[in-house]
Amino acid sequence: MVKNFILSSFESRQPLRIVKGILWLALCVQQLPADAIKQRKSFLLALPQTLFDAYVTGAEAILVNVGESVASMDRLECLLLCTKLCINMGKPRRAWASVRNAINCSLLLGMHRPNQCRDPAQQSLWSQAWQMDRQLSSILGVPYSVPYPHYSLDSNLPVVVRIMHCMHSIVAHISDLNQGVTETPIEKIETEIQTCATLFADEWWSVIPAEYMSFDALYSRQLCKMYFFLLQKTLHLPNMLKTFEEPNIQTSRKITIEACRNLVSTYEVLRNSSKSVLTFIFGTWNA
Repeated sequence: MVKNFILSSFESRQPLRIVKGILWLALCVQQLPADAIKQRKSFLLALPQTLFDAYVTGAEAILVNVGESVASMDRLECLLLCTKLCINMGKPRRAWASVRNAINCSLLLGMHRPNQCRDPAQQSLWSQAWQMDRQLSSILGVPYSVPYPHYSLDSNLPVVVRIMHCMHSIVAHISDLNQGVTETPIEKIETEIQTCATLFADEWWSVIPAEYMSFDALYSRQLCKMYFFLLQKTLHLPNMLKTFEEPNIQTSRKITIEACRNLVSTYEVLRNSSKSVLTFIFGTWNA
């Protein structure tokens, strides 16, 4: 299916659709399994990193030539794909700049207005844009761009979507506190985090997942848990810079250390899973 999409994009002769195809091709190269890279001579004409750099450079050049003022769904999808690639590369600043452009494109399309954005696909893209912006802004310590996403959460949505929506609402409160916009007590935000934890099924907290679980389900579960522990770390870490005479410093220290340990162990379960084959999941933290 991915192959057909890439080929049809190249045959469309539409610049932004071609860019989408190039970026998807770059994502394919970026996600190649290690054993495939070792055998690259049989199907690749150059090193994967060389191909990846060439694809991304070419795609970015086309995006610049098309012009930032041209807002379209194709352009938005291209910018979100760029953000995904930058996150995978471990370049949060570059990813933040890309998702900010995606936010601007979304606003020009009116996707922030509920009465204009009723298409599920557009709502999904809008959610990805403002949630990734909040996520990256909290990591970089800069203000987020959309204070009110005007997104009504349907109780019938998948639990992963509801969990991520809840946690991205909380990260806004943490960012406001760290930026000095509000003085919301840490204890109140921690209570919100624990309330969000009630959305997790009890079996999700198991360190060793069930054998029958698919990699897609494992990925979604571990992703939610990683972001949950990251929220706790982001909230309490600044308190560790204060003196021991400060109230609640020991509580923050304990929560921070435990959250960091849980974050690492949760990632290790995902990293060491025997089911982690070539899988493309372009979802909420697509993260």
